[in-house]
Amino acid sequence: MSLVAFSCTNIEQEVSATDHKAGDSELKSEQKDSQRTTTSKDRPSLKEVTDELAAGILGTWAMVGMENASFVIETNNIVYPESSASYRYSLVNDTLKIQYDDYVGSFAIKLKNKDTMLLSGTEEQVYYRFK
Repeated sequence: MSLVAFSCTNIEQEVSATDHKAGDSELKSEQKDSQRTTTSKDRPSLKEVTDELAAGILGTWAMVGMENASFVIETNNIVYPESSASYRYSLVNDTLKIQYDDYVGSFAIKLKNKDTMLLSGTEEQVYYRFK
């Protein structure tokens, strides 16, 4: 008699363990789906971030403390008004690459807000939108 009870207990434990594992699998699957949804909804893609940065940097910029414009960022060129020089540039993620006559200058770029830009190369420079 105790053998039958023991067998029933083992079967119940096995069924319970199977149900528990199935429940874990369903929960993990729901969590993965939730994470995917959260990730795709809440975080913009790298292209969206780059496009937003590209649009945000367009305009005339001056170094803090300067009375004249330092440069103008157009869609494809950076123009330096004091010398009338114009150079092509590209934006790769958060890096501004300017094709000067004999080298490529690379600068980490960050917009603190719509009117303040930080450029970091060998040193960090702060620029404000010139109006």
